[in-house]
Amino acid sequence: RSEARVYDPTRAELVVIPYAAGEIFNLARKGIRSNYDAQVRQVVAASPTWQRCGGCDHVLFQSQTSQLIVRNQRAHPSRFNMFNPFWANVSILTIEGVVGSSLHATSNVHAIPYPSFLHVSSAAELEQWTQVVRNSARQSLLAYASGHSAAGYRRQFQQGCEKDPLCRYQSCLSGGCRTSNLVPFYMNATFVVTPSGDSPTRKGLFDALLCGAIPIVYNKECVAFPWHLRSNTLFVVANSYAHGAALARNMSSAEVQVRQAAIIDAIPQLAYARVDNLGDALDVAL
Repeated sequence: RSEARVYDPTRAELVVIPYAAGEIFNLARKGIRSNYDAQVRQVVAASPTWQRCGGCDHVLFQSQTSQLIVRNQRAHPSRFNMFNPFWANVSILTIEGVVGSSLHATSNVHAIPYPSFLHVSSAAELEQWTQVVRNSARQSLLAYASGHSAAGYRRQFQQGCEKDPLCRYQSCLSGGCRTSNLVPFYMNATFVVTPSGDSPTRKGLFDALLCGAIPIVYNKECVAFPWHLRSNTLFVVANSYAHGAALARNMSSAEVQVRQAAIIDAIPQLAYARVDNLGDALDVAL
């Protein structure tokens, strides 16, 4: 239904390749083998639009993080490989860009935000949401939501929050992190503790931002979204739970207000809208 869509590919300024490589990987994990990737490349290469410049005006969306894609392609070399020279001219948009010293450096893989809970259908709905965020009474200084971790990196943040009288902890077990529970939890907090997940970024970073809370991150790779998180005002960087909590406690109310205003201004470009021309995350990327 997009107004930007044309049905004559020769008139398109950008061509989206409808290749759900992540879903193909899921089939491979179930033991279903195919040469689907080779078939996709064969069909794409034969298309008139590809002949124009070898894919320089083509876009490929991936529903997985770059690290997961790389792990999958190492396990299944015959499947999608975003470092295959065939895709070198294509703009590949992933949940995270290419981060980490173990991954290849590449200029055609770009980070886009995690899809979250906010999908407005009009400018009025977007304005209504930002007003709700702006008027939210934030009664907790700090908040942290996660699954219970008996050990591992995130355990220290759970323990730190549970021992801190200024932090509210919410377990994701038994539906604690469903949207209906998580949104009011984050809306009530000024700062949200957002350590890395299974990859450098976790969806909670964007959940927090869309709720108007200030994320505290513990790895600069968590916020490697140069098109969408363009200002350091949108987050706080710390090196431990105690360090982040101290930064939150000692931040002046004036600085908190500046950061909250910047986050509210950024909300449209962090969400995925149901309609065009709202300057959402997809508009920014394209």
